[in-house]
Amino acid sequence: MALTAVALTATARDGSVLLEWVATAAGAVPDDRWEIHRDGSLYVTLLDVDAVEYVDLEVANATRYSYTVTGETEAVASSAAVAVPGPRAIGHIDYLAAAARYSTIAAMKTELNLAAADVSRDAQLLQALIAAEVAVDSHFGRSFPDPSGGEIEGIPEAVKQMSLQAAMAVVLDAGAPDGSSGSDDWLGALPVDKVEVIRRTIAASPLGRGLRAGFGVG
Repeated sequence: MALTAVALTATARDGSVLLEWVATAAGAVPDDRWEIHRDGSLYVTLLDVDAVEYVDLEVANATRYSYTVTGETEAVASSAAVAVPGPRAIGHIDYLAAAARYSTIAAMKTELNLAAADVSRDAQLLQALIAAEVAVDSHFGRSFPDPSGGEIEGIPEAVKQMSLQAAMAVVLDAGAPDGSSGSDDWLGALPVDKVEVIRRTIAASPLGRGLRAGFGVG
């Protein structure tokens, strides 16, 4: 089936650019080969007509590159896709966090079978959640979402669930303090064994292991 249109995306990475394309007509491939043009000039030819991606390693970070892809004998070319490679800027860890990011007090109340209108434990629940979220960030060595728009978009569901589980673990453990200060102060107010409740819950989570395996984070 002859090409009628090609959709191309270019994803910037540290020292490389990933090109991925798809013919808009199902099953369409070029007659003989794919041609990739970079900055208006033919850059590489792929003899595999079933190819759907190419990694450009001959790039310099902080430099803008524009790509198009087409079949050698085809008149149809993709729209230009632009990328600027560079080091990935993963989220920094805020050890003085004062707001929850991955879950909510409402979610914790649901888990605890507390009425939404009951605000008597809101301060404790919030600080448990903040502390758990910072501990999750520390576990992975990063926060979410990824501001560079890298492999992980938004906040992974695994991170949300791990944070909720860790917060619930410490709230259900007797002796968790009340408080309204930042997560570092709240964690500092916990006995060592209570802090360990958070860390062990996170470390034992299969969700975290799955995230590590899938994306190599942490």
